Amino acid sequence: MKAPKLSPREREIADLLLFELGDKQIASELSLSVATVRFYLRNLRKKLKLHSRGGVALWFFKSEQRRLRTNSILGYSADSGRGAKVKAA
Repeated sequence: MKAPKLSPREREIADLLLFELGDKQIASELSLSVATVRFYLRNLRKKLKLHSRGGVALWFFKSEQRRLRTNSILGYSADSGRGAKVKAA
């Protein structure tokens, strides 16, 4: 089963969940309204079929670990950005 594809904004919000930020802190960090952050969080939980923000954070952490490991195996630099095909020097 293929993992759901997150939008860049969804990835940003999921990443900030790893730092245990609240809705207001995430909104401030991304210059969004709290309602918009809650909208994205609701969509993330629905898309990932999870029931909590902690579940989203854990899913994102594991997803990033897989991405970094795959890039490492393929010889891509971790600094090359998401999806960039730049071979490590």
